[in-house]
Amino acid sequence: MRQGLLDSAPDLDVLLLAKELEAGVVSSDIGIKKWSEKLGLRFVEASKFPRMLKEYLVLLGVKEPESSQKNLHQESPEL
Repeated sequence: MRQGLLDSAPDLDVLLLAKELEAGVVSSDIGIKKWSEKLGLRFVEASKFPRMLKEYLVLLGVKEPESSQKNLHQESPEL
């Protein structure tokens, strides 16, 4: 098994772009996670990102449109 390896050119592109933009990386890929940490990039598990984003928007006082609330709750009942 190839855990922890970058297995495609797009994986490398994501890391290089994040480094260049001083951005974080959101992914569920173990290889991207490992290399993000090696490169000193912020990393967020993809499964945790929707909740994190929602909490951030609540703190900013941004109200979700009704249609987004319905779709979000249908797709991710744990939110």
